[in-house]
Order: sequence, then C-alpha cells, then structure tokens
Amino acid sequence: MRDAIFALIGIVVFSPSFEILADAPVGWGHLRGRIIVEGKVPAKYHFRKGDPIYERQSLLENIQGIPPEQIGIHQEDLRDNSIQVSEKNGGLKNAFVYLQKFTGEIHPALKDSAKTPVEFRRRSIYECEPRALFLQTNQKLHLYNESPEVCSLHVYSIRNSGVNKLLPAVKESSELSWPHPERQPMVVKDDIHPEAKSYWLILDHPHAAISKADGSFEIQHLPAGKQTLKLWFEKIGFIDNKLIAEIEPDKTTTLPPIKIPAEKLLDQ
Repeated sequence: MRDAIFALIGIVVFSPSFEILADAPVGWGHLRGRIIVEGKVPAKYHFRKGDPIYERQSLLENIQGIPPEQIGIHQEDLRDNSIQVSEKNGGLKNAFVYLQKFTGEIHPALKDSAKTPVEFRRRSIYECEPRALFLQTNQKLHLYNESPEVCSLHVYSIRNSGVNKLLPAVKESSELSWPHPERQPMVVKDDIHPEAKSYWLILDHPHAAISKADGSFEIQHLPAGKQTLKLWFEKIGFIDNKLIAEIEPDKTTTLPPIKIPAEKLLDQ
C-alpha cells in the first residue's frame, strides 16, 4: 500500500501531463498609440461661398420633380469634416479604439465614470460637436440644439431601439441613454440637413478612446495582460478588428504608429 501511494504521488508531481500555470498579470496599465495617414487627402466641401441656397422641398415636390426655388447664396465655405488629417504629422482625428468585450475588474478610478453625463451639441444646422462620441450603457447623453432652426436627430442603432426625433431651436437640453452595448459606432444623421452627421459608440465598460487632432489616443487603466482591441473609422469601417496589445501593470504601453494609406480613405 505504501509503495502504491508513493507511486501515485510520483505520477501527480512528475507526470508531464500536469502543468504548473503561471499567475495571470495583476493590476492595470495604460495604452497609447497614434493613427497616421500616409499621403495627401485633399479638402472636400459640402458647398462653397457663393453657391446657391435652395428652398427646402417637401417629399411630394421631390417626387413630382418640381425644381426648388433659389432663396439666397451661401456666405462662407462649409468644409466636409469627415476626414480630418493633421497637416503637421498626418494624424487622423475621430477614429475609435476600444475593447469589444471586457472581462475582469474595472479600475477604481473608472468605476463611477458612467455617472458623468456626456454632451452633444448642434453648433449650427450643418455642424455637430463632437463628430465622434463615446458613452457607456445607461450613461446620460445631453442634447443641445444651438442652431437657429429645428434639427433632426436620427440614430441608426443595431442592438438598441432607434431614435428619430426633432430638436427644437432652443438651448435647453433633452436627454437620451442606451441599455445595450453596440458592436461598432452608430451613425447619427439629420434628415433635414444631411451635411450634419456624427458617430456614437455605446459600450458596457469604459475602455475606449477617440483619436485627437494629432491622431493620438490613450486608454487608461486597462487590465494587465493581453488585450484585443478594435480600430474603427467612419470612412473605412474596421481598420483593425484584432489589434493585440500586451499591457504591463503600472506601466504605459506605446504601440507603433498605425498607418493608413490615403488611397484607402479616398476610395470611400
């Protein structure tokens, strides 16, 4: 019996089928990166100064082919801001970088981050601020229409109920929130002023960033270990669907520059 017991211990301790697993990394770290466009992206405009302004038509008038009446001319250029590239370093603004799925513990500094409302403003009938927006599930979004006209807000969601409402020309806010995370940013349009467009990302965790004017981004307090992120931009869709980053505890991981050929943006 004694020999049998020692033989069993030998199997458990020395058998190659039993592996000693290393402890998973403990703690949190930060992630930084930059998205750069290689090549020139020429400026595009919705209209130029002096272009005619036509009276807005009804659907019936459009169907009947009635030509719109000119009611004035534009007093300034309106640049298409869907692609904003830094002239200094080629950085791409308004790209989303985020964890699609999160498992683990949220850092104490971020646990209450969803309690702070996010703001979305219509600065004019043609301008949305911000163009790219991130908020968490059930986080309140305050809407402001600062333009002199009624604007439309049409949110095309996948997992949440759609939103299609009018924003009166007043500065008081209205409020929205969403209970479910989305796989990718939702397009938000104005059915009255099609030049105004934005993209909103809803996640059930705080680990996301939007690239700044110089293309840089930072996600703070990511759990240590291997993390898989997604990169998304409105003119391309997913730039990278499985970007791997190794996060070290109490350190900042800096990714190599993420480069996008200008032709990839111009083809869209």
